Amino acid sequence: MLLKSLKCLLCFILFVAISIFLYQNFKFKTHKFNLQNIPNLEVGDLIFRHGNTIDSIIISNKSDFKYSHVGVIIKTEPILIIHATQKENDDKVSIITLNEFLNNATDFGIARVKFINDKNRIFFINDLKNSFGKKFVLSKKGDENLYCTTLIENSLSKISKFEPIYQDIDFMFIDGKYLFPAGIWYDKNIEILYEN
Repeated sequence: MLLKSLKCLLCFILFVAISIFLYQNFKFKTHKFNLQNIPNLEVGDLIFRHGNTIDSIIISNKSDFKYSHVGVIIKTEPILIIHATQKENDDKVSIITLNEFLNNATDFGIARVKFINDKNRIFFINDLKNSFGKKFVLSKKGDENLYCTTLIENSLSKISKFEPIYQDIDFMFIDGKYLFPAGIWYDKNIEILYEN
């Protein structure tokens, strides 16, 4: 037990040291996106992004995928997005504007869930909104969790059979199966609409 605690502490210290080094030595560029070319969005569409933060880089690297975060469009005029995020003093499910979602992004893409239609769209959005304000919990499959992808998986699985593939991870003090954005993006029920 003591050995495992020591390993976790050393991994955390290493993570912090690497994060500080990367932050100080590399400038992560954000982009001003031309949103004129995006397709007509529908409520229930998924929006993926890659951010300019250390955690985005780690998530992309560990999942071997270009996007590190995903949210759901719950309103189109203006565009509002619900997502579960871990930010300073804001570790919860929140609703933000498209500009806020893309503010620190380096890339983004949009996808549509094939089985979302006019009949079940309202249920999907209302189910997501029922999680508004709930605490962000990053935990492995089988444990209680609520992060960006599991927020979506939980709601979609109430509508149809939706079983995106989880990935095994063993990184510092995190191990087990986790659902990365790639698991949703590559699912057979997802149609890719746009990539920046």
